[in-house]
Amino acid sequence: MHELCLRHGEDPLAAVLITLAVDGAIVVASMSILLAGRRTPGLRIARPQHPQ
Repeated sequence: MHELCLRHGEDPLAAVLITLAVDGAIVVASMSILLAGRRTPGLRIARPQHPQ
């Protein structure tokens, strides 16, 4: 992600901050799903349906 930002013209500091922001958002989303699953009995996460 860092190199992608640099290739598209972001300055080095912005490239680092964008990378941290995206990684942080992924961690927060993952932890939210984990906590919701633990606190809500019977909660099922929808799985994508594959055509057969």
